[in-house]
Amino acid sequence: MRVKHRMWMVVVFLLAMLAMATSLIAQGEADQKPRRYKLYLVLAPGDTDSSVPGGPPTFRMLNNQGTLGSAGSTSMPDPFFGFVVHAVQSRKGVSTDLGALPPADANFSVPYSVSDNGAMVGISGNGQIDPLTGFPEFEAVSFNDGGVTDLGNFGGNGSLAISVNNRGQIVGYALNTVPDPYGSFLMGCSTTGCFPVGQQMRAVLWDKGKMKDLGTLGGNDAVAGIINQSGQVAGTSYTNTTPNLTTGFPSQDPFFWERGEMVDVGNLGGTFAYANWMNERGQVVGLSTLAGDNVAHPFLWDRGKLTDIGTFGGTYGEAFSVNNAGQVVGVANFAGDQLWDAFVWSKGELTDLGNLGITSRALAINSSGQVVGNSKVAPGTFHCFLWEKGSGMIDLNDLIPPGSGLFLQEAVYINDRGQIAGNAILDSGAMRAYLLTPCDDHPDDCRSEMVSVEASTGVGQTGVMNVAPTGDEHISSFADLRRQLEQRHRVSVGPPVR
Repeated sequence: MRVKHRMWMVVVFLLAMLAMATSLIAQGEADQKPRRYKLYLVLAPGDTDSSVPGGPPTFRMLNNQGTLGSAGSTSMPDPFFGFVVHAVQSRKGVSTDLGALPPADANFSVPYSVSDNGAMVGISGNGQIDPLTGFPEFEAVSFNDGGVTDLGNFGGNGSLAISVNNRGQIVGYALNTVPDPYGSFLMGCSTTGCFPVGQQMRAVLWDKGKMKDLGTLGGNDAVAGIINQSGQVAGTSYTNTTPNLTTGFPSQDPFFWERGEMVDVGNLGGTFAYANWMNERGQVVGLSTLAGDNVAHPFLWDRGKLTDIGTFGGTYGEAFSVNNAGQVVGVANFAGDQLWDAFVWSKGELTDLGNLGITSRALAINSSGQVVGNSKVAPGTFHCFLWEKGSGMIDLNDLIPPGSGLFLQEAVYINDRGQIAGNAILDSGAMRAYLLTPCDDHPDDCRSEMVSVEASTGVGQTGVMNVAPTGDEHISSFADLRRQLEQRHRVSVGPPVR
């Protein structure tokens, strides 16, 4: 029986007043009440780096009950990651190493989704090297009851579980035995850590112990990225098998699947489009190039109607998330493609959320319209933000007293309780996944003292977890996107973190 490894979670209590600016334009709104948060830093199994995975497609690593999934380095060496990486679950102040397929001390694992009832899915290494690519093989798994369950594949050299709902339905992709040169580029690198694959990728639904191939839109490869509570699925598929001159791989479109029928979401005129997220109403958002593949815009698809959300005048934009009210968030360039900002789009109106210094992008929005993301505050320096209507954009680092030994670099997720998760950087250079929890309703949970991170963790030499940098990954044109994909496939072997 696998031994569940419980480790200390570093608990950093913050008491900082978040002064919310009064909107002078709003209809006589009173000053916002100061807000306080409690900050947890996730300590990895090897007392080293931890991080929350990103996408695309957008993952769901924070549920509405406050359970957070992250990836953390162990102390076991690994030729691809530096150290073996394991999935970590953080819940109610306790972090648990979820292990991996046996032997767990040699195989990596990464979580990608956690449902509101606590089911968590992702991938695990199986100890084999894919003879077609030379990279480790990985299998879709579920983490539950202290064990790791292999969900299987279609006879090929791997599979990946990306999303799970409260009914236990899981979607992702599974490889079959047919050789294929293009699966690795679907969705702009849909494999874990951009590991290449050498066989056809098929969109799959795992339901009640059975695997179902959802089909494709005409090509050989497809991936199912999101499943909502009603069992609707969104993903991306090649629509043909002929490489395009502009991209070097076949045309691809997002799809919407329901009750056995796959519908082509379409595109904005180009040959490259993919889905990032879908809400409970079946609305799908993502990115699509326009005719010629030199311009990419964010889109919203709603029951057969595809809407070009547009940009702030530039040639690139992307939608990352949409809440159940149909509010869409993402990033859009300004004219000249040298600057970009986070946006909220609702009912045909595109709103610039501003930035903390130079640029910004929004990654998630909850049911209350709270938005989180990151912002470049200086060349090479990125901070994370919380944006609320009537209050504007707040640097979450304003919550942290000077000398605390860390800063919050990314805010990747926000749930309907207002909890925020992302990645923080310590003064030592180590990375930590974090969870910010509002505690105004429970004042006893907010303490006045700040625990020293370094003293509590005993962090020594770090930098062992090879994660993709996030701040400079912004795409200013489709040509940049193609170059980025090519570079990722050659050099990136870390777990996917946006």
